[in-house]
Amino acid sequence: MARFCHDPMEKLELPKWDPDPTIGARVLFTGIVRGETEGDTTTALEYDAYVPMALLAMIDLETEAIRRFGVRRAWLVHRLGRVGVGQTSVLALVEAGHRKAAFAACEWLMDEVKKRVPIWKKEIGPNGEIWQHPPSGNLTPLSKRSP
Repeated sequence: MARFCHDPMEKLELPKWDPDPTIGARVLFTGIVRGETEGDTTTALEYDAYVPMALLAMIDLETEAIRRFGVRRAWLVHRLGRVGVGQTSVLALVEAGHRKAAFAACEWLMDEVKKRVPIWKKEIGPNGEIWQHPPSGNLTPLSKRSP
């Protein structure tokens, strides 16, 4: 169910999953663009990705979170293009039987998105622009399925 979007996520509708009486917790994390990065002013971020590969990586993460933490549902969304300060750039939604599993899975998803999904960002500020790439060799290989 993973996806990318170009429009502000504040307009995004959350999934309308069928009711599940075993779900007792829903954790929603939204990553918001800050106005500073390591002491430098940030006015916006610009995200880019090789979408077919990145989407497969996000789907793999959703599936792995369900298996690893025993959660019922997981959903990742990431913005592409220019995202202003105060706007949402990434969203993770997890539903589980209990809150501990939902919180743990949500935190793990966000950590793994940064490690395993080929998304690049350009930091934009009054002193210029710089692309930030994952450290060399940091991206974990994807499963062997084709897009």
